[in-house]
Amino acid sequence: MIPEVKLYAALILILALGAFLRLYQLGRIPDGIYCDEAANGYDSYCLLKTGADMHGRVLPLVINHHNIDFLEPLYVYLSIPLIALFDLSVFSTRLLAALTGILTIFSVFLLAKELFGVKTALIAALFIAAAPWHVHFSRTAFRAILSPLFITTGLFFFFRAFRKASSLTASAAAFGLSLNSYTAAKISVPLMLLFLLLIYRREFAVLLRDKKNARYMALSALILFFLAAAAYIPFFLYKNPRHAGLSVFSTAGQPFFVFLKNFFKHFSPDFLFISGDANLRHGISGFGQYLHIMALFIPAGILFSFRNTKKKLLLIVLFFLTGILPAAVTNEGTPHALRAIISMPFLGILASYGAVKLYDLLAKKKSRGKIIIALLSVFYILNAAWFIADYFRRYPSESGDWFQAPAIEAFNYARSVQENYKYMVFSGKLVQPYILPLFFEKINPEPGANENKIKYIISAGDLDGTYEALKKEGIFIVPADELPDSRTLYCVLNRAHEFFIKVAADFPIPLKEK
Repeated sequence: MIPEVKLYAALILILALGAFLRLYQLGRIPDGIYCDEAANGYDSYCLLKTGADMHGRVLPLVINHHNIDFLEPLYVYLSIPLIALFDLSVFSTRLLAALTGILTIFSVFLLAKELFGVKTALIAALFIAAAPWHVHFSRTAFRAILSPLFITTGLFFFFRAFRKASSLTASAAAFGLSLNSYTAAKISVPLMLLFLLLIYRREFAVLLRDKKNARYMALSALILFFLAAAAYIPFFLYKNPRHAGLSVFSTAGQPFFVFLKNFFKHFSPDFLFISGDANLRHGISGFGQYLHIMALFIPAGILFSFRNTKKKLLLIVLFFLTGILPAAVTNEGTPHALRAIISMPFLGILASYGAVKLYDLLAKKKSRGKIIIALLSVFYILNAAWFIADYFRRYPSESGDWFQAPAIEAFNYARSVQENYKYMVFSGKLVQPYILPLFFEKINPEPGANENKIKYIISAGDLDGTYEALKKEGIFIVPADELPDSRTLYCVLNRAHEFFIKVAADFPIPLKEK
């Protein structure tokens, strides 16, 4: 039994570590900001200023990004107070993700404590606090980071309801909010709720015998119904054009076998412990989704869970497996860390359960066991330190191309000389370039507020024709292979993507290279 003072001290230290890893250099690492992140931030800014999104829709139930995605609006709405407090910036746009990540460490602690006791809870919190999977997505403004928080919170209050039935309402609210947080939750959460009802049907029957408890259950069902309706009705009304193309069931051949192949890719040691997701927008190279040493604890947790017939362990395993399903039903980029993020906290809890069981076994072996425990502890610390050092020293240089840093650098230079021009023209080959001036210039969404400012143009078709029409009044942000006969004013070099600022050949400002 851990004394209460030591328990709280250990928890505070773990939360402090988690906060540092999620808040330090948040506006600079990852380097740049991806168009999806910037769109989230700018929509929050528009709602703050006008009560409508960037397209002028008042209090929308779905957010339309780039005219190709209809997305859940919860991240955008929850970011409004933070952007009101810190103004629109990379830091303020990502701050909700960081705070959500810190809260998730605490919610995982509460859930693991409720299920398996204090020792397992502290280790689970530590494993999540330093997990590359969770650290990274707590530093990017992707709405998916909300789902693990709401689901673990909902599950904690579900188990607490067996002692205090009123907690069912909090559980229903958390699960309902998770449905509004990320598309993957719309697949995973209904199955999770079904597992809860099936596994704990007898406990529910006991609760229903009390009229007061029955009222709480009815209220919980009502809360869940309305939040689910808010999540699913817009989802079906606004057909997301990307979903059909991403589904394995839209491909020719044998989609069920493709689904199984995708599902089991997420159990790969390379994905979990060595290299992780190949997309560097989803994490650092050279590390799996968990630290290397977790290759010992995660299998141990799964093995010990199968040797134990407790319902709680079965449920954690089922929640972990269910969290992988949204990634497995897509035919792009599997194994996919972002779409499988719902599985992340449950794998961490299983690992902590395995670590505690290993500790208990080794502790019985006296001196030899203590030496092994000490070596494992040192290796974990060194492994975590290696990841932290790499993330803050190496990852900034390799993340830039994945977070549009070259395009942002080119845009910032163009801004520095924009008083000489009436038009700033972006090549249509850039990734969603419309969001750059909206986000970084904080363009006021109110009608008539920007009449005297430079005009921004996205050239989706004939760039040469646009150049001929605007070359005396415009500055052009283009990839290296476009407008070869124009004069280069500024180069973003030494990156995988090269961007050139180009102007008419007779413009008098000298070339500046970087």
